[in-house]
Amino acid sequence: MDYKVTAVKDGHNEYKTNGYKLFEDARRYYSVWMKDGKPDATTWATLNRYGERNMPIFTREYCDYQGTPRESYDTISINA
Repeated sequence: MDYKVTAVKDGHNEYKTNGYKLFEDARRYYSVWMKDGKPDATTWATLNRYGERNMPIFTREYCDYQGTPRESYDTISINA
């Protein structure tokens, strides 16, 4: 699955360089841990309707970190 996300614009979130940052697409919200302005690909996850981290996104980095074999991986594109 290919996720095309943009940063949530709330006056603070879009400028975060460290800590959890929120992203969105037309259907849902996502969070990722940022360090020095770069997302950690092992931490991408969808948020449930209560705003809690719910399901991880199966990027190559996440699967390698967890030791989970998969035939294909999810990709994430951050749009400006």
